[in-house]
Amino acid sequence: MTWRTLDIAKNLPSLSSDYSASILQNGISVYIGGQEDTGLTYHPLVKMKNIIFNSKNVTGVDVEGRIRFSSQEMDVLLRIIIFGRVYVDTLRFNSKMYLYDITNDTWITNFNPPIPIPSIPPVPIPSIPPIPLISPIQILAFVLVLILAQVLKKHLQETHYTF
Repeated sequence: MTWRTLDIAKNLPSLSSDYSASILQNGISVYIGGQEDTGLTYHPLVKMKNIIFNSKNVTGVDVEGRIRFSSQEMDVLLRIIIFGRVYVDTLRFNSKMYLYDITNDTWITNFNPPIPIPSIPPVPIPSIPPIPLISPIQILAFVLVLILAQVLKKHLQETHYTF
């Protein structure tokens, strides 16, 4: 990997710090917020393949400018969720969450995501093979005992012992 200096002069956004950038699956970086912004009514976009800057005007609810916050691409529908904001006095915090719909350049503040209900799969009861009442080994042992008893009886009769 080699570092290089880019010579970019067209459509550059104003200098900013404390922004959040999300790199989308389509290779576009979306910069949100920062120290220079007065609100979140436009976003600088960068096509990373050829480093082309562009800006999008954003409609919808007026989301106040912010610093020290996070953003994250949510899904293949090209939405970014942003959350958090520390005010200049650093004593107050904005806990609201916003969705930015990239395909329509709109802030979405009213959303009710489905809450998944955890399903607990039934615990399978281990199947125990049925135990036969008499196993083949038991039958064989019984037959051997009978044979041995007959042999012993015959032997005792030959030696003149009686029962």
